[in-house]
Amino acid sequence: MSEPLLRRRELLAGLGAGSAGLLLPGQAAAVSRQDIRSWDDTTDVLVAGSGSAACSAAIEARRKGVPVLLIESLPQFGGSSAMSGGVVYAGGGTALQRAAGFEDGVEDMYRFIAGNSGSHPQLRKIQRYCEESAAHFDWLVALGVPYNERFTSAKELSLGEAGLRQCASGAAWPCARPTGGRALMEVLLAQTAAAGAVLRSGVTGRRLIVERDGRVVGMQVLAEGVTRNIRALRGVVLACGGFIHNRQMVQRHAPALFDCSAPWGSAGELGEGIAMGSAVGGETLQMHEGLAITPIYPPESALAGIVVNATAQRFLAEDSYYGVLGDAIAYQQQGQAWLITDASSSFNFPQDNFLPVAEGSTIGEAIHGLFAAGRTVAGLPVAPYIASGFSVGDCTFFGRRAGIAAASEIPS
Repeated sequence: MSEPLLRRRELLAGLGAGSAGLLLPGQAAAVSRQDIRSWDDTTDVLVAGSGSAACSAAIEARRKGVPVLLIESLPQFGGSSAMSGGVVYAGGGTALQRAAGFEDGVEDMYRFIAGNSGSHPQLRKIQRYCEESAAHFDWLVALGVPYNERFTSAKELSLGEAGLRQCASGAAWPCARPTGGRALMEVLLAQTAAAGAVLRSGVTGRRLIVERDGRVVGMQVLAEGVTRNIRALRGVVLACGGFIHNRQMVQRHAPALFDCSAPWGSAGELGEGIAMGSAVGGETLQMHEGLAITPIYPPESALAGIVVNATAQRFLAEDSYYGVLGDAIAYQQQGQAWLITDASSSFNFPQDNFLPVAEGSTIGEAIHGLFAAGRTVAGLPVAPYIASGFSVGDCTFFGRRAGIAAASEIPS
């Protein structure tokens, strides 16, 4: 009979809290409570980070009537959420959708998200998000996040307008957006302070503090170059963002994104929250995932061009949602793609994300004396085959044209 598996707390007790968890690059182990001689500060709930997740957590914790301390490593609050377009994907029949004339349901929303979330979607989380999406939108509105009943189908982020926009592929109902990420965060930060949470900037979380049984009871932080210990009587919320600016972590866990030209996110996206959680036994999932975008707008006329890969082949419809296009470039094309367009639809202003690499009067020269038809060329038939005889029809039709063109060529 085999020995029973150790529970996590038993394992932590046996190894010592400082050696638990899978350490990430540059990460220090957790701190044992027994090694803490004194506390520099005490709160009920400690929130690390100051973006939309952190503020939402702090607001709700304060509504439970407990003291909350929110810390941010950077001098300015807001995190990467303040740098975003401020889009909130809320559906399932929100008041804004109904006011703009769109009928959306929980099951419709569920099918769309689950059907576009890869091979192993987190169905329970998706179901809950969809079921409570309309109520969550009401929560944002009640806080004072600005929206109007205007709908726009434009693909660009019209930062001056707050309302309903098409923020995914055409198969999804429009979702809500305020007047940008900064406007969203101004409301959330103001409400966090109004709720009574204490906000401190310039405080960086370094290591979690744990009891022998594995319970997290605080955090060791760095403030003005001094290490301090903060006690959390009820719990710690890690909302420090991702790790896009931690090059070592990106190379190890998301190598497909390592060579991306312009990592986007707050300078505080260094993976510290992930590292702290992992050090106390937290499981890391989907570390290779990342949002890669290729926003070939404005202007929309740029979509008249084509996007090709390193072998000069088109690989996706150019008018695909920019997150889909960016993902295909980063994960399927090794980060290499080129937009080919003409003078009438090219960008007429400096671009930091699309740098010109070549310019000419035409994109290629014909090979004189060479013609092709049938399956030697990329003809009309595609997979799956749509009709009997389609291939022969293509062969015969374009075979005739190839013959005529060859016969009309001027002799060398």
